[in-house]
Parts: sequence; C-alpha cells; structure tokens
Amino acid sequence: MDQITEKELNSYLSLEPFFAFSDKDLEIERQEFIDAYSTLPLSIKNIISGSATLQFLLAIGAEFQIQRIKLEGLSRIIRDILIAKIYIGDMQNIIRDYLQIDELLSKTITTRIVSELFSPAISEIKALQQRTFASRIGQSKVQSNSNQINRNNIIDLKNK
Repeated sequence: MDQITEKELNSYLSLEPFFAFSDKDLEIERQEFIDAYSTLPLSIKNIISGSATLQFLLAIGAEFQIQRIKLEGLSRIIRDILIAKIYIGDMQNIIRDYLQIDELLSKTITTRIVSELFSPAISEIKALQQRTFASRIGQSKVQSNSNQINRNNIIDLKNK
C-alpha cells in the first residue's frame, strides 16, 4: 500500500467541512466553530465530518468542473449553513457568487446539496435554521403570501 504524504492528507481533509479553510481561520473563528459544532445533533456532525460529504464534494467537483480550491470554499459554505452561521435561503446566491456561475447551475448545485447531502439531517437543519433565523424565515413567508395572485380572479368592488 502506498504511503500518503502529509500534503496529500491535508489536501484530502481540506474538503471536509470540519477542516475547510481551517488553516486560514483566526483562532477565535476556529474556536467559535468548535463551540458551535460541539452542540450540534449527531446527524449534522456526521455531515460536517463524514466521509460521505467528502465523496459528495468530489463528485460535484468532477461533474461541474469545479477547481479543488473552490470545492474547499463550497465545503466551508456548507459548514457555515450547518452551524447556522449562514441562512440556508441565501445558499444559492452565495454559491453563485463564490463559484462565479449562472443562476441555473447554482440552483442545480444547491438542490443537490439539500436533497442529497442534507437529507439525513434535514429536520435538525431546519430546526437550527428556524431558531437562528426566525425573523428572516417569518419575513420571507409574509412576503410570499403578500405576492400571491387571487386564484379566483375576482375583484371585490365593494371594498375598493
């Protein structure tokens, strides 16, 4: 069996959300992450530090021709969503801007992340996002309700 070099190991580990950009974090940022990680449900911890996440990212990188350094950044975005540092509703735009891709490709990648990677912990992720971003989640529901079309296409002339 071939020996793996330290550089290869670091390159491999940098794609795991647990280690993504950890060499660039300030000590306080790393400690904040560790503190947040320690309180997470096991299902979310498994996504942050599981080998399935690494395999998922490698597959996404190969399929969409994403450079390895950009995959590390995508891994960090995933981590920040899982610890509720980033609102999940912003993920598509953040991915689009970070990878410098079009809206359709960003939506495709975001959908894959949510439906494939997040699926084992989706209820815990939703609960954490709800606790952290309750005001934003409530706000988006109100906005979407106010933009609904009158499905009966009836105009109430008495109240106009």
